[in-house]
Amino acid sequence: MARALVEHVFADHPTKRLAVRLWDGTEVSWGSRPDFTLVFRDRTTFGSLIASRDPSAFAQAYIDERLDIEGDLDAAAGLATYLRAVRLAPLGHLGHPLRRAAARLRSHADDARDVRAHYDLSDDFFRLFLDERMVYSCAYFAHGEQPLGEAQERKLDLVCKKLHLRPGDAFLDVGCGWGALVLWAAEHYGVRARGITLSPRQAETARERVARAGLSTQVTIEERDYADLPAAAFDKIASVGMIEHVGIAHYDRYFAALDRALRPGGLLLNHGITQPPGTPEHSGGDFVLRCVFPGAEIDVLSHTLTVMEKRGFEILDVQSLRPHYALTLREWGRRYAARRDEAARIVSRRVLRTWDLYLPGCRRAFEEDIVSVHQILAAKPAANGAWRAPLAREETMLPAPA
Repeated sequence: MARALVEHVFADHPTKRLAVRLWDGTEVSWGSRPDFTLVFRDRTTFGSLIASRDPSAFAQAYIDERLDIEGDLDAAAGLATYLRAVRLAPLGHLGHPLRRAAARLRSHADDARDVRAHYDLSDDFFRLFLDERMVYSCAYFAHGEQPLGEAQERKLDLVCKKLHLRPGDAFLDVGCGWGALVLWAAEHYGVRARGITLSPRQAETARERVARAGLSTQVTIEERDYADLPAAAFDKIASVGMIEHVGIAHYDRYFAALDRALRPGGLLLNHGITQPPGTPEHSGGDFVLRCVFPGAEIDVLSHTLTVMEKRGFEILDVQSLRPHYALTLREWGRRYAARRDEAARIVSRRVLRTWDLYLPGCRRAFEEDIVSVHQILAAKPAANGAWRAPLAREETMLPAPA
């Protein structure tokens, strides 16, 4: 019966270059050289996964070592697309799964715990696959084969240009990570920069990098919650990869805090992952938000824009960087795979298996428009309606590659 179920479930797989091995050694294979083999360790796991056909459940079973994958992990990650199409549950029930926890209450302690669970994992681990500046967000590629470091510098510069940074500006980076953006803004645009984070490890590394760059009088790194920002202290604010950790129910509080911290006429750039409306419930995204970024939530773009406008921000520009994040994850995945043996000496086996699936699976999600990423440029108009930004959008864009 198990063999018949396997043959039925995978009958329409587009490549058929896979195999399935059951707990008793029985193997079902399509083709003589499968790209990967799913190995079910027990009858219970097999029954629950075949019944649910939920990509997140398959990923969780791999992390728990109830399911193994032999062969090409990247090809196996692509199985999520197929499983979404053949689920037994009706596909007509569409909702917004990544917003299901939006109503829960979150405290400063909750935010700090969730941030540290991911970002304090190990600086050495992240150095294995990030660029030299340790930018941990979507890069901005001039072309598909541009080196990752160059593409990340283009992204940092894109943010600075959109914000129209000028010497002497008081600039804030909310969720500053290891300090790449504040360093770039200070070095290349002459701003007085402050970065805030809830990760002690990131803050320590960022301060060390600021000191090595000789910018300690120009750049400040603080362990601070966004709710504790001083009033009217900044001319320009960037929030890059931060909003996912805020909690959708708290967006109003978040943008109220940024509005309060921003001076009249100032600019805000919000860069965050989004999800198209009507994404199927079992898209696989809950695995990432549960196992990789605990406590994170992803919103639809239209709701984020609505909250910002209700808070008095004027939306100046919205840009999708979805293909760029797919390329970024491709490069991170290549680097991670090349140094996986080193990663195994730094993090636990469970973390390692999580990242085995997270990087290729997340890349495919961006490629297939399961998730996206948008930069929103907004202004806080002064009393006379003015704001400090270029009149023409072209002035904020980087020149085309030669």
